[in-house]
Amino acid sequence: MLTLRHFFRCMLLGALLCSGAVAQAVTPGKRLPIADDVMPRPITISVPGAGLKPVVLQSVAVHTEIVGRLAQTTVDLTFQNPNNRVLEGQLQFPLLDGQSVTGFALEMPDGSLRTAVSVEKDKGRQVFEDVTRQRIDPALLEVTQGNNYQARVYPLNPNGTRRVQVRYTEVLRDADDGLRYRLPLTYPNRLKAFDVQVRVDGAARAPTSASTALGALKFVKAGTGFEARLSQQDFAAKGTVDVVIPLAPVMPTYTQTVDGQTYFYAEVSPNLFAGMAATQRRLPKRIGLLWDASGSGQSRNHTRELALLDAWFAKVQNVTVSLQRVRDRAEPAKTFSVVGGDWQALRRELESTVYDGASNLAEFDTRADVDEFLLFSDGIDNYGDKRFEAPAKPMFAVLAATVADPVRLRYLSERSGGQLIDLTADKPEAALQGLLLASPRLIGMQSNGARDLVSTTNIPGKGFAIAGVLTESTTSVQLTFLQPDGQRKTVDVPAKTAPESSDQIAAEWARLRVAQLEGDYDFNKGEIRRLGKAFGLVTRETSLIVLDRVEDYVRYDVAPPPELRQAFEKLRVDADNRTRNDKAQHLQNVAAQWAEREKWWQRDFPKSTPPQPKVTEDRGDADLARAPAAAMPAPSALEPVQSSASRSFDGNQRMAVTKADAGAGAAPVRQASIRLRAWTPDEPYIERMAQAQDEDIYRHYLDERASYADSTAFFLDVADLLLSRGQTDLGLRVLSNLAEMNLENRQVLRVLGYRLLQAGQARLAVPVFRKVRDLAQEEPQSFRDLGLAYAQDGQPQQAIDMLWQVAERPWQGRFPGIEVIALTEMNTVIATAPQKLDTSRIDPRFLHNMPLDLRVILTWDTDLTDIDLWVTDPNGERAFYGNRLSYQGGAVSPDCTQGYGPEEYSLKKAKPGNYKVEVKFYGERQQIVTGGTTIQMKLFTHYATAEQKEQSVTMRLKKPGEGIFVGEFEVK
Repeated sequence: MLTLRHFFRCMLLGALLCSGAVAQAVTPGKRLPIADDVMPRPITISVPGAGLKPVVLQSVAVHTEIVGRLAQTTVDLTFQNPNNRVLEGQLQFPLLDGQSVTGFALEMPDGSLRTAVSVEKDKGRQVFEDVTRQRIDPALLEVTQGNNYQARVYPLNPNGTRRVQVRYTEVLRDADDGLRYRLPLTYPNRLKAFDVQVRVDGAARAPTSASTALGALKFVKAGTGFEARLSQQDFAAKGTVDVVIPLAPVMPTYTQTVDGQTYFYAEVSPNLFAGMAATQRRLPKRIGLLWDASGSGQSRNHTRELALLDAWFAKVQNVTVSLQRVRDRAEPAKTFSVVGGDWQALRRELESTVYDGASNLAEFDTRADVDEFLLFSDGIDNYGDKRFEAPAKPMFAVLAATVADPVRLRYLSERSGGQLIDLTADKPEAALQGLLLASPRLIGMQSNGARDLVSTTNIPGKGFAIAGVLTESTTSVQLTFLQPDGQRKTVDVPAKTAPESSDQIAAEWARLRVAQLEGDYDFNKGEIRRLGKAFGLVTRETSLIVLDRVEDYVRYDVAPPPELRQAFEKLRVDADNRTRNDKAQHLQNVAAQWAEREKWWQRDFPKSTPPQPKVTEDRGDADLARAPAAAMPAPSALEPVQSSASRSFDGNQRMAVTKADAGAGAAPVRQASIRLRAWTPDEPYIERMAQAQDEDIYRHYLDERASYADSTAFFLDVADLLLSRGQTDLGLRVLSNLAEMNLENRQVLRVLGYRLLQAGQARLAVPVFRKVRDLAQEEPQSFRDLGLAYAQDGQPQQAIDMLWQVAERPWQGRFPGIEVIALTEMNTVIATAPQKLDTSRIDPRFLHNMPLDLRVILTWDTDLTDIDLWVTDPNGERAFYGNRLSYQGGAVSPDCTQGYGPEEYSLKKAKPGNYKVEVKFYGERQQIVTGGTTIQMKLFTHYATAEQKEQSVTMRLKKPGEGIFVGEFEVK
């Protein structure tokens, strides 16, 4: 990852980067001061490569348009890569509740800016990575989980500049004397040029501003609004620009017509809510305190959380508290009695919390006999196979983190009868009112002249606005509120086609609608996807992408921006015809490869000593661009093919697995054993922990963790050590941190899934691999990994369905041979399943189980990486990419140099002796600097039979040219 993230962090956090202290983790026994502003979690950058320099931000231009409460900010950035290599810029940034990215553009080679278009999220990632491999200019902006965004830009040319434009929209919050807009000025270096322009419509009078670096912006009358402009050269940026906008006494309705539909946005005057004030709630006697203790919980502002509880217990006085803490799993609940507002015992318990592990919020038990719940969490649920649902009792969700999912928290709390308490916007003393007061709630909206109505909140008061689609030029909207005493009240809000127009209104309606739908995301994915594509929004289902050539838009069937539309349509017809032909041809090609596999398996190879040792030569370490490997040779016409004891099967007949199948024609079953090399990392922290007593390992881990917070290797190594010492719960907790490290990073999630399977935790691995499948549907490994996890979890039907997709679907040429590997595994699952499986959707040509004496599978976790599998048999002959079929019949799958593997070694009938298994790491060609490649090797004996045995090992490779002995088979 490049330090390109640094300046994007500064620019794209909107009003986040304000003055104040960063939220700190609570140290047991230590009381921290309360920060005035909640800051985002610091984004850490690791640059493992030596000599890399930070990207330099050269200039920034900011243009902001404010209409009512809606602020749309466009940030134009020019930056330089001072390094002598091409790199991909990758950055991540959180936005606050109410802020969303609504536009993205990338500079083209001719200097023009090309606007991004909306595309399905999984397709956008697939297209970006495929185009990047061709060294063509793409850019991708997507949301990961919650309100967390990431952008990827390629290429950053050596010593070259690149310009990117990002637009985000937000709903302004109330200040004492109007609305408050904040523009951060914190950049990583002095700027050659800085320009800012702010236009405001709908203000009662000229806005005022203050800045620590720019000085005051002077607003002057400009048409129907006010405008301020300022330019600086050699600008040392710091602080913020604060703009206060006086509200107009009459709040206008804004409209925008798009594709024949008129969208409206109307701010609702607080005067309409007269007589609907909040009232004091009946205070609870028993509460359930739900405390998210996962690793990400360390970034919450615990000082504000504890201050809120301090003030609340002072009001409640006497209450029984059932405390539940959850990480990857739940801790046993603890009960505390608060008497006279004294909650010090509970506070000490909270202050001693160890924040570690993944977030499995569904582990909270909300069936407890309490009056209400208080949930302290960021709302990001990233572990386990269940969803955290709204409890039957009222739940108040407290948000004190900027990397969060406020939409989900609001949905859960309001659905239960509680509400969201936002400590990122309000100080504890103000937020306390949300726990003490019962507010009226919006329970219905209807109109005879408008449809698809949405609101900014369901609680009336300041900042309440509605939006929708007008079907009549003039109408009204009836809002129905449920008051704390159970009475209902209806308020009429006028809505009409208005002269006050803005190009933000249609997108704002769509944003509010998406926010409404994302509260129950799993059931609304389709509509979220449709809205994202129609309005160019970044959602959990859609991303924004920029491509260089019109041919790329055609190839991937992505609707281009308007300037390329005509050329796109001309090329599209031919592309559609080619796609249909490719799909029809794919299965025929796989059938031919499978037939070759069957011929190889039926052939009896000699087990005698070869006439002379076969000379094989290694290639140079730098040889990364060799020609594709040839197909597996068919049996020679001069050597007869002999039938073996195999059986085929169809959907109505499950194959019986017998001992005779193991030898495939041999009389006795050979005794085969596996010996794996004991691999121990050479990191200093492991040496320290390995020498510690079992009960002290976890304490040493907590002490070292801050130094390795961004290292997947650290968590993997410590988890392995804990698991090997029998501390399963702690080992799985440490391992689960990988789900927290980098939201939606399939590379990290794959490693997590592999390690969970290796630890015998298939139930936990399945949802991890399911998420990887959803993130990377363009990669056959995603389906294969999930299929194998299903098989290990005792779900054979789901397993064969996934593995058949690997064979059936067309893939890019960089995954050679994976179809045959998946078919081999699919047939093994069918043959060994304890019950009859439904194979009706599988082409019967591919139903043939072929047992093996020995099998090796190699996979790895980094893309564009070249790793080879070597197996040296008792004849001294090495089977590898350059010798894919050995004298005694050892077969190696086609060489994978462009992806993650897998590579396979198969031997139907093994000659007695030792078989040495090795890997060779040739190098990687990623444009992102990485810190190493993790490989996983599985060794099988008597594969696809009742006697099948398996062992696996995971290792980390760092240096190209590195060769490692993994283990060996001994066949007697």
